[in-house]
Amino acid sequence: DNISADMEYIGLDTRQGDWKINNKLYSYAYFHNGYNGADPGMGRPNGTNYGTNNVPGQMMDMNYRSFGDILRADTKLGSGKLKVGAWIDHQTNDSAQWNVDYTLGGALDVPSGYNGSGYSRLMTDSLTTIQPYVQYAWKVTDKLTITPGLKYSSFKRNINAQVNNGSGAPYSGS
Repeated sequence: DNISADMEYIGLDTRQGDWKINNKLYSYAYFHNGYNGADPGMGRPNGTNYGTNNVPGQMMDMNYRSFGDILRADTKLGSGKLKVGAWIDHQTNDSAQWNVDYTLGGALDVPSGYNGSGYSRLMTDSLTTIQPYVQYAWKVTDKLTITPGLKYSSFKRNINAQVNNGSGAPYSGS
């Protein structure tokens, strides 16, 4: 298999008047290209549609990328500290796995009775998350701090599968 990953970010720490601001933009990814054998060995290959002695197998791809931003800001307010911020993230993923004939250099092999495509999965999906918040750390005494806050959380996942993993049927939804 061939697997690679990366991660990048850029951060900003600054002050604007009485506000302390921290912001990080980031991206990370995971790429996986796989090669599975399906030959039971011992001189008995189970063949493909192209030939009874050809070597069958599967190839797969899974490519994932996330982009996001984490923003935090705080300021002293009265007898406490006001904190605000947000996390926003968008992820994309495509995933495929298909039957091949390795004897023919990885030609697509569509076994009879399969879903007609040669693929056991062929899909793309995305996930978007948004979470802003506000909180106030009220220092009542030197030994007591009360911290009320509000946080909103939203996420939306979209799936578009010509061949859904598991069922082999098409699926589209969010």
